[in-house]
Amino acid sequence: MAKMTKRHAPQVEAGVTRCPACGSSSRTAYFAVTAQEHGGISPDGKPYTHIVRRRTVCRNCGQHRVDRCYENRVKPTDAEKSS
Repeated sequence: MAKMTKRHAPQVEAGVTRCPACGSSSRTAYFAVTAQEHGGISPDGKPYTHIVRRRTVCRNCGQHRVDRCYENRVKPTDAEKSS
């Protein structure tokens, strides 16, 4: 097997959030980000451990919104905690 000279991280598709008022995907930077530790199954059928809410404002029409996503965070091992 050939040796890789560069490490390539796999790319995954992340859902684009859109303004509920005008449909634009252009937004300001996120602010007031909160993460709630709560497990379950996301709407797309995948397990999650946290619900993350990020506030933003539409650059097109000024509509404020909260973008919500579900994250499956891995707890660090004891060895990772001590380093």
